[in-house]
Amino acid sequence: LELLDLFPEFFARLRLRLPGEESTDALPDLLNESLWNVTCFERLQHEDGGVGGGIEASAHPRKGEASWTDSLVWMTFAPDVYNSYTYAAVAARTARVARRYDEPLSERLRDSAERAWSWAEPRVSAVKTEKQQNRARDARAAAAVELLWRTGDAAYDESFATAHRIDDQAFKSQHGATFAYARLPSALGDKSLKRRARKRVIARANAAIAYGDGNAFGLASPNRYLPLIGPVGAFTTP
Repeated sequence: LELLDLFPEFFARLRLRLPGEESTDALPDLLNESLWNVTCFERLQHEDGGVGGGIEASAHPRKGEASWTDSLVWMTFAPDVYNSYTYAAVAARTARVARRYDEPLSERLRDSAERAWSWAEPRVSAVKTEKQQNRARDARAAAAVELLWRTGDAAYDESFATAHRIDDQAFKSQHGATFAYARLPSALGDKSLKRRARKRVIARANAAIAYGDGNAFGLASPNRYLPLIGPVGAFTTP
């Protein structure tokens, strides 16, 4: 979604090996690929708007069983604040990007995102542990900026103002929300806050580039102490 959003002319022309109707519809292939997962969570959304963390089987797959012969019990997680905010953010961004290509799809996902937000808002104050509170706050910031960008409703900007951590240099878990706020159209968002968001993004990018300049493989990372191993992960510089 972010690639298609940043470079729509290039990535709208990109063709992938997609199945069936997806290969011939009017949507860019990257958007079709994103919808595979976004609409999965849309179908999991409860009537009241709440969204849970996905689907899980009752055990590891049984030997000899394929997906279409699976005999395990499958379940969905109950709705919670963090996942409802996270879904609201992703659905709102998808709705904004899809608006260029399919207005009914965009409207449907925008409505779904707002219902998820409305479910989470009155419940966020009841989140108990500090870790859960931080996760909920970060997801709320991401949802607020994406809903602001899609709807133009200033109420979401007010919510972002209470959830963001742009000025907290020690906190590193709101990159997506900060980047999105820095990119808001000129008519949306607080100008001063957008400048601070842009400054934060550029500072972290420069630090990652400096790290890449200091190692043999050009690998970029925001943390110079981070081991460059698979499970930990690192940015790359193709």
